Amino acid sequence: MDFYITDRTFELKTIVSTTANVEYPVLSASDVSTLETASRRMTLRLAFTKENTAKIKKDVAVGNYVLYQDLNQKFVWMTILKVTHNPLTQIRTLECEDAGMDLLNENLAPFPSQGNHNIAWYIDKFTYDSGFVIGKNEIPNLTRTLEWDSNMTALERVQSVATQFDNAELEFSFEFVGNQLAKRKIDIYKKRGVDERKKLYVNKDINSIETEEDIYQLVNAIKPTGGTPEGKDQPITLKGYKWSDPSGRFVINPENGYVYDTHNVKQWSRTNTNSHYFLQHKTWTTTNQKELAETTMNWLEKYSVPVVNYVVDIANIPSQLTVGDTVDIIDENENLFLSSRVQKLTITYEDEKVVCELSDFVRLESGLSERLQELANDLNDKINNAVPYTVEIDSSAPFFVNGEGTITLTCRVMKGTLDVTNFFKTFTWSRLKLDGSLDTEWSDTGLSIAVTAGTELRYTYICNAED
Repeated sequence: MDFYITDRTFELKTIVSTTANVEYPVLSASDVSTLETASRRMTLRLAFTKENTAKIKKDVAVGNYVLYQDLNQKFVWMTILKVTHNPLTQIRTLECEDAGMDLLNENLAPFPSQGNHNIAWYIDKFTYDSGFVIGKNEIPNLTRTLEWDSNMTALERVQSVATQFDNAELEFSFEFVGNQLAKRKIDIYKKRGVDERKKLYVNKDINSIETEEDIYQLVNAIKPTGGTPEGKDQPITLKGYKWSDPSGRFVINPENGYVYDTHNVKQWSRTNTNSHYFLQHKTWTTTNQKELAETTMNWLEKYSVPVVNYVVDIANIPSQLTVGDTVDIIDENENLFLSSRVQKLTITYEDEKVVCELSDFVRLESGLSERLQELANDLNDKINNAVPYTVEIDSSAPFFVNGEGTITLTCRVMKGTLDVTNFFKTFTWSRLKLDGSLDTEWSDTGLSIAVTAGTELRYTYICNAED
């Protein structure tokens, strides 16, 4: 495997290699792609001598670029973000990132709402002057009204945009002419990878599948704490916050700020009763009580049952595997059949070995620095807060009988699997005519409306919910 090192004007400085006879041999090259953060990072260890120690510092410097083709013959461009030079071992270690300093070192201010826009509009605005352009875009017509109340890096902001567009997934890609970078792109997918259901069998492709179950994090009551609003000296809690769950599952006590999962405690209780909860104290960054309540209930829902993980020791990795691909894991003897997307791929080019991580629960590593660890932690927090709202309309009957009667339409607002209708105060109804045009002579308000049979036109009813 050959790697081309260029300066920031793309002038070739040297070629390093795992196989060829070059001035700076590659001792190891670990290329790690992670689905959740769309990050791709590589660690290169180069050998040098006492005679060329000064030269390698110039040829392979911080800020220079690394260009190469991976095992799938895909062109990759990375920036050298950190270098460690050890004259004792005569090893120069490079840490590289595909998004590079163009997005990592760009800090963006809070961003107030500027209306309803598609995902390309947001990404173009937050990557302006970085050299990145929009490549593939599988959701060009989806729009959102978004805002941010804190500073972020450009990379973090772009990731936040994607999560709020129905958890879209991003990938950085590059076009080359020879060893010259022609275009750097941000590709937008509904879902990365291919769903060809690559099948891996125990005793053929897999050495073993180990099942882990634990209740270390099981919880059914949380006392949440949020961030400290600007101008205040105390973080927010749910004290004084009044809300009722239509399903009756979650209860918020406005006196102490606790959130209880009243369904889960029936199965999991400290004393096998319906009143002694497993309580945890959790802290999130939001300064909005509604978001704090929703995040807490999402956490309770996730950890209301034992966590199950599968550790898969894979002997044969399918060729052309990429992050986001779906694989089926089959152990017929254990009657165990799993399906998982590839969450992380690690390629070591010195031996062309591929290791993949298939767990749905991925503990992200730092990437290249503490800043990327903070990014990963903040991103997990924001993902919890950024699940999009959806509006559903329930009908009291599927159709009119003999063209007569009245049907009640009721608006229901969901956030993931959680009913959050009670968080919203205003419900405005409109309707479209049969030809798709808006009926400008009709509107209504309220959680529910009554529709009476007997009109000559058919209508499509729409409800807009506001908190």
